[in-house]
Amino acid sequence: MALGLGTLAVVFETAGRVDGQPQLDGAQGPIAVVALNVFVAFFAASWGPVVWVLLGEMSPNSVRAAALSVGVMANWIANFVVSERFPELVQVGLGIACGLFAVSAVLSLLYVWRFVRETKGTELEQMDALESGPPRLPAS
Repeated sequence: MALGLGTLAVVFETAGRVDGQPQLDGAQGPIAVVALNVFVAFFAASWGPVVWVLLGEMSPNSVRAAALSVGVMANWIANFVVSERFPELVQVGLGIACGLFAVSAVLSLLYVWRFVRETKGTELEQMDALESGPPRLPAS
């Protein structure tokens, strides 16, 4: 995801301008299309579906329904805020917008790598025991 967004950021920041809008010349257009498709493919294979599985697995059985409701509500609010503020961000620059999202993708990768536990092969009822175990990576 970050690779696709980072590539889009570079393409849009280096693009020429016509009437204040980016003009993708030569190879920039096809590169932007490939980068966008890379982002969509990786999002569809990662955050797109996985976040919904994680929401159910992260909470103890006793509060799972309420926690899932709060998680879905937070997701909707975040989507609304991004949708409402994206046009303003694009006015600053499309490359800057893509770069900001690329940085967010890298930070989310680091967060997941450091704090989210692997649950492969673990029964849903055993998730509570994972929370009392050591973190995925040792603190340094």
